[in-house]
Amino acid sequence: MSRVALILVEGETEEEFYSLLIHHHCRSHPKHIKNLHGNFSINKKIVDASVQYANNNPDREFDVYVCIDQERLGCPAYNHTLCESELKKHPQFKSLIPVVAVLMCESLFFLDIDGIYKFLRAPKQSRKPSNFKCHYRFTHHDLSKLFKSFGKTYRKGTKCQNFVSNLDLKKMLHAKEIFHLITSLQASAPKQSPR
Repeated sequence: MSRVALILVEGETEEEFYSLLIHHHCRSHPKHIKNLHGNFSINKKIVDASVQYANNNPDREFDVYVCIDQERLGCPAYNHTLCESELKKHPQFKSLIPVVAVLMCESLFFLDIDGIYKFLRAPKQSRKPSNFKCHYRFTHHDLSKLFKSFGKTYRKGTKCQNFVSNLDLKKMLHAKEIFHLITSLQASAPKQSPR
């Protein structure tokens, strides 16, 4: 039975970001990325997407990675215990791994503030990277303001693909949630047989 990473993301921006990130760091790992289209009824969506995958792939074991935004500090993103107890009813299910971005996915982009400035073609004398040191404090609103200050418009969703592909994805490993995601994926990847 081959083991797959079922990666559940909450929206188009996350789908673009996590697809590039995982492809960059875990190319050989079998994976399936599914967009949940928002974080409302998130527990039901996680269970439904996982059960649908299990039913459509009865011969594949899978781990579920839940890549969602925290949105607000202190607000629980989803009920891990509830989702896990439902998923354990399926023999192919192996583990549920939360990857919860502090505030939102765009917060992580600020880990590569130099890459953002480079993408915006911001003049060096206009750059203030020290204003963005604590990435977890910033949201898509802050990113939009930064883009606007250089005459550009930040667009969420599939329209951000070009921007996201210009970020240094190695810098994203400095976020504990991203480091956890990549190391978990790498640990569960199929081992290559020696030649």
